[in-house]
Amino acid sequence: GIDGFEVCKRLKQNKDTQDIPIIFITAKTDDDSIEKAYELGGVDYIMKPFRAREILSRIANHLILFEHKKILEQKVEEK
Repeated sequence: GIDGFEVCKRLKQNKDTQDIPIIFITAKTDDDSIEKAYELGGVDYIMKPFRAREILSRIANHLILFEHKKILEQKVEEK
């Protein structure tokens, strides 16, 4: 009974899930929804209709960025 905004909010409030990159896939195209998604911590916003190849590519890119971020954080901690 909750929407994607609330799911994102709860994930970002939990220390075990707060670093998970969240991609919104939605039919909402209004500026307020887009802005809210990013303010809550979303890393991308994809509007329907979408192409499967686009989704897969964007997911791959965000996973690469997530991994690089973790590596950099680890290096900073080591120093």
